[in-house]
Amino acid sequence: AGKLQQRDDLPPLIEAELNWIIGVSYRSMMEPRRALPFLQRAHDIRSRELPSHHEDSLDAMNSLAVAYLGLDEFQHALDLCEEAVEIATVAFGPTDLGVLKLQLGLADTLRIRGDLPNAIALIEETLQLQQIHHPSDSELHSRLLAGLAEAYWDSGDLQRAHRLSQQNIDYC
Repeated sequence: AGKLQQRDDLPPLIEAELNWIIGVSYRSMMEPRRALPFLQRAHDIRSRELPSHHEDSLDAMNSLAVAYLGLDEFQHALDLCEEAVEIATVAFGPTDLGVLKLQLGLADTLRIRGDLPNAIALIEETLQLQQIHHPSDSELHSRLLAGLAEAYWDSGDLQRAHRLSQQNIDYC
């Protein structure tokens, strides 16, 4: 990581990718504070070098949001998630698979922040869109069911959470 910060000979997108890899690695080691500068650098470079709707730009934005969540900086995370969903929705349409995945990330951010009614509503809406437009995407379907169960659990509706978790187990 230290070597990367000393280099000035890398093409911008290679530098962005290396920063992103290091940042995501720190984040996966539960070290969001160490991840943050690398993810911010990746986001800054990709924002400058790529269209905002490019998959790598959206990945950088999402990864940075997750790092902010790990630091309990909910507003920063929420702002990035909302921006990513908005950019992707305009570029690809509201039923795009990538948009639905970003919506799940936004809903999870809302849930962690404690905004359970909006989190639940967004997951339910996203689940409906997934079932209509991407019925064969079992990974997203399962992640949506798990997210919805978790949100209902957090809201105190344990019966509904249990039923959704069982539905997810049966689905898998």
